[in-house]
Amino acid sequence: MRRDSLTTLLRDAERGVRTSWIAVLLGLMFGLSLLMVYLRFPGASTAPWWPAVGVATLAALSTRRRLDVVLLLVGLLTAIANNVTGTAWWIAVIYGIANAGEVWIITRIVRGKPGKVALPFRAIDLLRFVIAIVAGGIFAGILAGLAVGLHGGDYWVVGSSVAASHASATLLIAGFGVIPLDSIRFHRPIEFIGQVVLLLATIYAAFGPGQAIPVSFLPFPALAWAAFRFGAGLALIEIAATSTLVVVLGVNGFGPFAIASAGETMMFSWLNQIFTLSIGIPLLLLAVLQDQRTALLKRLQLRQALLHKSLASSTSGFIVLERESPGHYSLIEANPAATQLMPGWRGKKHADGTFSVADALEALPGVDMSSCERWHGTRSWGGRELDIRVAPVGSDRSTVLIQASDITLEEEKRRALNSALEQERELNIEMRALSEQKDDFVSSVSHELRTPVTSILSYSEELEEIIEDDEEREIVEVISRNAKRLADLVDDILTLSRMSVNADPCVGKCSVSDIVRDAHRDLEPHLRAKELTFTAEVPDDTVVIADELWLQRIINNLLTNAIKFSTKGARIDITASVLPSSVVLRVIDQGPGLSERDLERVFEKFYRVHRAELGHVPGTGLGLPIVRDLLTRLGGTITLESDGVSGTTAVVTLPRA
Repeated sequence: MRRDSLTTLLRDAERGVRTSWIAVLLGLMFGLSLLMVYLRFPGASTAPWWPAVGVATLAALSTRRRLDVVLLLVGLLTAIANNVTGTAWWIAVIYGIANAGEVWIITRIVRGKPGKVALPFRAIDLLRFVIAIVAGGIFAGILAGLAVGLHGGDYWVVGSSVAASHASATLLIAGFGVIPLDSIRFHRPIEFIGQVVLLLATIYAAFGPGQAIPVSFLPFPALAWAAFRFGAGLALIEIAATSTLVVVLGVNGFGPFAIASAGETMMFSWLNQIFTLSIGIPLLLLAVLQDQRTALLKRLQLRQALLHKSLASSTSGFIVLERESPGHYSLIEANPAATQLMPGWRGKKHADGTFSVADALEALPGVDMSSCERWHGTRSWGGRELDIRVAPVGSDRSTVLIQASDITLEEEKRRALNSALEQERELNIEMRALSEQKDDFVSSVSHELRTPVTSILSYSEELEEIIEDDEEREIVEVISRNAKRLADLVDDILTLSRMSVNADPCVGKCSVSDIVRDAHRDLEPHLRAKELTFTAEVPDDTVVIADELWLQRIINNLLTNAIKFSTKGARIDITASVLPSSVVLRVIDQGPGLSERDLERVFEKFYRVHRAELGHVPGTGLGLPIVRDLLTRLGGTITLESDGVSGTTAVVTLPRA
């Protein structure tokens, strides 16, 4: 069965049980109505007591939706019960309206608004219930007195009697619908037996045979005992039992009520109702207040137990002091952690039972009488570093809460961290100085090398033109080729040196197609020497944001690499793709490609790729590292793609202009 189906089934079952309960109550109400009408005193137009209205109110408080149906049945059944026992039909109808109206008034006041189910259990809710039954009783008394008055009876006597009898019956019967069931507690059996014995004794003493002295107040202390010690539920049961016994004794001619009424049945009934109301209302209010007090004390005890356990198990120290006078304190609370963290925090004992705190604690702002502000700081105590908070509380700020936490390890870690950071700063300064010295040395040496290398290149080129002997010409070509390699190495080192001192690029709009054409023109001799085919598919409107000199160096280095690693007669392509925010430039060669290991390492400085099929390829191993550093400073990227057998593609991304 699904969960929603089970919920529906349980709801239907609950509704069925409630409906059956209400039907039983209404049936009982009808039976009691018939019984009390038959038991009317001879010549009386109303019953001495009307428990049917209490049962009807209990039924109305039990319903949740169809209160109108319950009220209609209450009025109808009351009218029928009175009519079939000899009451005139129009008086029976007024009695039915009086009962239904009384139940409606009580239900509305108790619930607050239609459809709201709120069975009272607080003193204010019970007071609302008392106001409701008084208001309902007055309403019923007015209508009943009016009906009897129209029939020739005494309006005031009947009205007051009906109001009292209805109110007392509702209090004793419908009270079980508003008093919580958990307030009926059978505990302390010996005490309970003693209380019941005392109650019976006082009832007998006040209302027993031969008792004519008006001491009807005697049962009150015993009932108050029940209200204080056994809860509102048992108090209500004992009040109902007391009222019943008093009536039974009075009917048999015993007690002050029977003697005072001297055979006047209406007066006897009226005295009994007043007695019931006079003991029932104050004692029930007293019982509910005591129940609330007991529940509150339990909650406070539970909170206190939880607080004590929390403080006892806490690793932080807590001390609560009451400042009596300057230098004098009373201890409210202190957990074990406080004694461990702050040994000797308590000073000497005074003759008045108070004591002084240690000077180190007295000196904390917020502890002494002259300072009433919160304070938070650190102190050394007993070889520990403590984080201490002081908070004066209370309306007169005389109570002081002190909290201490051990932060010794945290302080040691903080000091160690600060020391490590200081050492790291010093090392960074030293490394920066060494780096600057290195850069200065490399730049100086490179500049010094540039002049003789330039002279060697110049003179070797002149020698190539004037020497005619083939063997000598070959020697000069070797000199020229190695001098050129040395010049390239010097240029790369100078470039790295300039980048290491954080030179800023001169950024602007650069035409990629123009730079590619210039690079092609510069490298044309090398392309012809290896019989390489070069194609460029770069649209003329391809413009990026870059430093023009840096971009020239990037494209020249990539083309130079492609030429170096291409076999004779191969092909080199350059393509450009324009995206919304970037330009992607691809340099594609048909060389032997790069392995996965080489793809990860070619951007390391001075790393050289060795392939058997290419033999020795000259180079410095600085071209690609320089390209990557330049692109990083321009906000671009470079990646290499290769399957290791059929060429390499360099993919460059730059911001679009």
